[in-house]
Amino acid sequence: MNKNEKFNHDLKMALDIARHAPSSHNCQPWCVNVTDSVPNIDSIKTTQNSRFVTVSFDESRMLTSLPSLTGEMYTSCGIFTELLTQALVFKGYQCEEHWIDNEGIILILHLLPTETVSNHAFEQLQATTLMRFTNRGPYEQTKVDTREYESLIENLNTKAIHSQLINNPTLISSIANLIEDYAGLDFSNKKVWQETYSFIRFNDNETAEDGFYMRNLFGPVSWAFKQAFKFISHPKNHMLSKIVGLPNYMAKGLAELVDSTPQLIVFTAKNKSNSSYWHLGKDLSKVWQKAQIQGLSFHPLSVLLQNETPRKKLKNILGNKEETLFIARLGTAQSPATRAPRRQVASILN
Repeated sequence: MNKNEKFNHDLKMALDIARHAPSSHNCQPWCVNVTDSVPNIDSIKTTQNSRFVTVSFDESRMLTSLPSLTGEMYTSCGIFTELLTQALVFKGYQCEEHWIDNEGIILILHLLPTETVSNHAFEQLQATTLMRFTNRGPYEQTKVDTREYESLIENLNTKAIHSQLINNPTLISSIANLIEDYAGLDFSNKKVWQETYSFIRFNDNETAEDGFYMRNLFGPVSWAFKQAFKFISHPKNHMLSKIVGLPNYMAKGLAELVDSTPQLIVFTAKNKSNSSYWHLGKDLSKVWQKAQIQGLSFHPLSVLLQNETPRKKLKNILGNKEETLFIARLGTAQSPATRAPRRQVASILN
């Protein structure tokens, strides 16, 4: 195997891990290119062994129904890139990240081969990533103690991102009430729901590469439930779904889940810049891996952050001066989550 063949093989193996990164609606809005052409940036010092990889948005897969979803796209790609660079480091490459954020390119990875290869660390990362699922079901009442929480966030880039653990039942109930009052905004907004609906896969036996199966959203459900939900929730039946109260029903169900959750985890930053969301994603990748190792699950509550009114009210409830970029249920799931669809490496690497 020559140098080019080895690099291509290592990159594909790293992508086989990174492709399991979580993303909003499991839309997986990333693409990767190997390139010889790089911008004239002083910080990029090339050598004869230099390799360059760009991480960009796949615009056809991005969520666009709300302006706030742009931040979620950067967070998703941040998680993806952190997994990619971790895997490449374990495969024996020095990785330098150069932030671009221009013309669809988010960043350039400058890769240099090293003599340090850790197959064991690579296999551990692979195992942890493959076992990580978003669990939207009920959680046990076990609370995360201070030691566990500090272990989760010990690698946080505190210059950019800060975290907060919410385990006060009164605060959690206030946030649950906020969800009941405002989550229906997304469910009743036709444009937003049309985008969400396009990512629901109603046939659990059909191979898909993105989105979520019904079992990922509701757990095991009957054929009759699937068909009823598929019909009533269809964007063409938007008025019918309002008449039967589907948006309120879904908001209430999510609120009840939150109210019964022992703790929530929150991540904040000084601003809502693309860079802040990107750094959040990189940190979330590490926190989510540690949570998986500790037997803990995450369930993001993006509905609180996608519209300004609930976002502002949440900020007041939490008493935060910074911008809330991410909030999630955190705990030990009562039942294991199920695997969601995934893109293949060939679909990601251009």
